[in-house]
Amino acid sequence: MQNRLSLRNRGRAAQVSPPGSRLFTLPLEIRIAIYALLLVSCDALCPDVTAIFNYVQLREQSEISFLSLPHEQTLAIARTCTRVRDEVLPIYFGSNSFMFKETWEMFAYLHMIGDRRKFIQNISFAYRGSQRNEAFELLSKCTSLTWLDVMVLDETMKGARKPQDNLFTANGMRTLRAIRGLVSCKVTVREVVAIRNGDWMDPKLLFNLNTSDKRRFDNENIR
Repeated sequence: MQNRLSLRNRGRAAQVSPPGSRLFTLPLEIRIAIYALLLVSCDALCPDVTAIFNYVQLREQSEISFLSLPHEQTLAIARTCTRVRDEVLPIYFGSNSFMFKETWEMFAYLHMIGDRRKFIQNISFAYRGSQRNEAFELLSKCTSLTWLDVMVLDETMKGARKPQDNLFTANGMRTLRAIRGLVSCKVTVREVVAIRNGDWMDPKLLFNLNTSDKRRFDNENIR
């Protein structure tokens, strides 16, 4: 798993700014506005983690230049030089919302981006799949979170039938409660009919952990 998740040093930004670049003659405010137009999406970003891994493996195993994935085309600006990278990554990760269809994808992505997790402010994920506890642990390192949205299936809220799928008895709930304790972080739990694009874009709100629903959350059988 670690080998698959580790990214090599290829493609790292140069250590110096390109000679003659006029970008840095612009005020920082204007540069930030330019970066935002390029990097910030109106819709939530749904990283295709498997495709990213496959792409990285192809680059590592061959000298052929492959066409970049869409997200790679967008973030290519971060590879121009260290200064640009340091300016754009907080905007890309901090101003976009990220959505994951299962906990494994969220775990893999948060692991892959490393310390850049600290910039992420908005995450929405479906509570299903593997690596749940590990995913919650990495969530605790997203120290800038302002909104955490948990999408659940009906069966997830009925642990009697499938205790392993019960959201309230997950080990990761300890971490979620710690995150919930952050005043600046809104935590919501919403129900979806199925994990399909058409269903999880507008799910039903079950409760908000930052309101009186805290009582329901705290009184459940949480390990």
